[in-house]
Amino acid sequence: MDLFLGMAAARMNAPAFGALYGQAAAYLAAHLMTLSGRALEDGSAAPGALRSISTGDQSRSFGPTASVVATLGDAALASTVYGEQFLSIRNSRAAAGPYLVRVG
Repeated sequence: MDLFLGMAAARMNAPAFGALYGQAAAYLAAHLMTLSGRALEDGSAAPGALRSISTGDQSRSFGPTASVVATLGDAALASTVYGEQFLSIRNSRAAAGPYLVRVG
């Protein structure tokens, strides 16, 4: 979970999201986790880099796939309910941004 939260935070500008930053980061992290799970389930992507390994009862842990990291366009975000929520917050924050005012 921390890995995906870190990935989300690295792709966001906290001041642009204001008070909704935490919520937007959580939705983006959930989106990335969902895509990672889909890729591993359907075999569309090999697992990412090995993050940890154990012996005795065997254990492995992989990071996200490259395809998950690269798919942050609006169409990809709209492919999960979490991505749609992130887009909703992002787009609502855009409306609160600076305005160009034409004089004369």
